[in-house]
Amino acid sequence: MYNGDVEELKVPRSTEKDTWDFILSDCDDAIRKLSESSEDTRRANKWIALALKSRAALYAASIAKYTHEPYVGLSGPAVEQKLVGIDASEADRYYEICMQSSDEIMKSGLYGLYGAEPQSRDEAIVNYKKLFEDPNSVLNGTKEPIFIKGYTSGTQLAHNYDIWYRPNQVANGWPHPGRMNPSLDLADIYEDYTDDGQGLSKPIRTRVDNNEIFSGFDRNANYYSYPMDAPYEIFNDKDIRMWATMILPGTQWKGQKIIIQGGFIRPDGSYVFRTDASTQGKDGKTYYSFGAQDQKMYSGFSSVGGNYTRSGFLLRKFLQESKDVTSEWNKGFTDWIEFRYAEILMNYAEASIEHSSATGEQLKKGKKALNAVRKRAAHKDEIPLTIENVRKERFVEFAFENRRRWDLIRWRIFHKEYENRIKKSLVPFLDLRGETPKYIFVRMDAPGVNKHSFDYSWYYQDIPGTGSNGLVQNP
Repeated sequence: MYNGDVEELKVPRSTEKDTWDFILSDCDDAIRKLSESSEDTRRANKWIALALKSRAALYAASIAKYTHEPYVGLSGPAVEQKLVGIDASEADRYYEICMQSSDEIMKSGLYGLYGAEPQSRDEAIVNYKKLFEDPNSVLNGTKEPIFIKGYTSGTQLAHNYDIWYRPNQVANGWPHPGRMNPSLDLADIYEDYTDDGQGLSKPIRTRVDNNEIFSGFDRNANYYSYPMDAPYEIFNDKDIRMWATMILPGTQWKGQKIIIQGGFIRPDGSYVFRTDASTQGKDGKTYYSFGAQDQKMYSGFSSVGGNYTRSGFLLRKFLQESKDVTSEWNKGFTDWIEFRYAEILMNYAEASIEHSSATGEQLKKGKKALNAVRKRAAHKDEIPLTIENVRKERFVEFAFENRRRWDLIRWRIFHKEYENRIKKSLVPFLDLRGETPKYIFVRMDAPGVNKHSFDYSWYYQDIPGTGSNGLVQNP
């Protein structure tokens, strides 16, 4: 009970180590006391608590291992008093906790990857899309979702993902579509299916000379070209997760061909970019800079209203393609998967390769977990368990699932990834120089996007009111 002495309310901060240990201890209490039933994915149970423990332990381990890298640049009283940062000697203990928690879920037999062994890439695309568009439809038998947050259309428990992020062509009266534009930076990371056993990403090839620069259209360069009715062929060999995560130029969505075009190249070699214009091709037909005459008939690059992709890509993941969503506020009903089995596998894989002295059995299990996630995406090869492969796989598997930001923070590489960085676009141009119009793709800085940097100090948030509450400010 408060006795009027303000000083008694000034409880000192715990160290970051003590904070994470407290979280893990709470998880242990929950694991002991909660039901072992996995039937209800919306109610806390032992397995959800284990999933939280796996995620938290991995985060703590990363802080212990990477806070001390000389390039991080954190200093000050909070660092000296260990209120932020964890001694490197603690890293392996947390990695071990992550592996133990993940392994208990893996051994339970209650969870698995949805569509773990697809017979084709097309089947893999359908499975991956279905997992996020309708998580409840994949809960029969061994299931991937561990914890789901439910939404109900027309209530406060609804969202607006579909109306904000759907393509302009299917806006259906909503005035602000097309507002999520996956960038070329992500698209380049997806593997292809050469299955070379390394897991290396191969950037999308646009030019015959492989000079993948971002200086805009070069009339002297030789570009790869693609049919007018199938510009998406440039992505033909890319990981199916790209196809299931992004709406690509020329692909179908809700029964419509989604037109994404940034401009055209006239027969004389001059070109137009992001300007509403028309021209005549050698075939005598009229062509438009954005792929169609009417603003409602295309979804890319126009600068009018902000409703068109500026990267060349639109979001597909999570959006309702098979069911209609009313173009009104709070009508979105797609449920959200907070924990799923793929994350548990990837947590184990990362912890095993980051651990300084993991056993042969742990490393073997980590490699199997890593490759299981890839094989669900129709890859056939086995890639080595490396830190680089784990990080790349997390990037593409969990794109737009609120993981990437926290991965960059816990690995202490956010400031390296974002240092005067400008996001990139892949711009389809209709090339009218030949007898038959073809699409070419040009790498460019995303138009209208500023450079971004991440400062060292942003690894920890500012604590308000330190002048009166007596707390030590973060670095």
